[in-house]
Amino acid sequence: MDATEGEGRVEVATFRSDHAYRDGRHPEGVTYETDPRQDARRRDFTINAMMMEPRSGAVLDFVGGRADLAAKLIRTVGDPVERFGEDHLRLLRAVRFAARLGFEIEGGTLDAMRALAPRIATVSAERVRDELVRILTEGGARRGVELLAESGLLAEVLPEAIVDRRMLEGLVEPSVPLAVAVVLQGVARPAAILERLRFSNEVSRQVLALLENEPRFAGIREMHLSDLKRFLRMPGFEDLLELHRLRHGGASLATYDFARARLAALPPEELTPPRLITGDDLIALGIAPGPEFKLLLDAVETEQLEGRITTREEALAFVSR
Repeated sequence: MDATEGEGRVEVATFRSDHAYRDGRHPEGVTYETDPRQDARRRDFTINAMMMEPRSGAVLDFVGGRADLAAKLIRTVGDPVERFGEDHLRLLRAVRFAARLGFEIEGGTLDAMRALAPRIATVSAERVRDELVRILTEGGARRGVELLAESGLLAEVLPEAIVDRRMLEGLVEPSVPLAVAVVLQGVARPAAILERLRFSNEVSRQVLALLENEPRFAGIREMHLSDLKRFLRMPGFEDLLELHRLRHGGASLATYDFARARLAALPPEELTPPRLITGDDLIALGIAPGPEFKLLLDAVETEQLEGRITTREEALAFVSR
């Protein structure tokens, strides 16, 4: 049950203990308890098993969570093989907590993760995807990927990835498409991975657009003005620019600064000016609807972006010629 108080949020749940797990996800049943110790013992990690007595504010810690919090350790409650066996997604959650908080994973817990890493294959692609996204976007992406590799989980969930950890170091509150594009740099078939992890069509489209268009920065200084304007107005261009900076580091700063300066110098009305003519105008000129329409309208826009035509009359004259 959720409850709100002021601007905060309080989650209320009855103490319980879980029965045996058979599917690596759900207990076969639960028993409601009155002893908070029983509830604490079913939790995943010690730092997540601490409770607070609401009246006195006293912290109830039955599993050593305060000590592990002070020592900056991620440790399972009880036997790590048993805990991870109950819910295999906890393997990725351990990595996420350690990366986000800057903690280490306790030795026995990490050993169990290595032994059980192949079991992550039993978890749905959607749940794996969501944990990966959190690891990459909630802070500590580089450390997260290092722990994924160290635990054997990276080879299970992203066996194709050859991750440039230097790029991950520079990720600061990235968008999901940018973070995923960084991880999929150099992968032969990124679309297949995005499909396997059940990313939405929109996120997949954005990721693939970033990967496909980043190399265009190499020729940005030689672009015709119309091509430059179309490049700068691309959806997600800020992410594209950031991907270029992360990929090339200091060597890209001159190009990065050039693109940033051109973007600042060109107001939106110059990047995406209103169309001077439409398909109705082409029909009025006696041109039959068909594939030629788009070619002509694009040609008019190119002349407009280059600054060679600025009025509807000039556009009509251009088409007539």
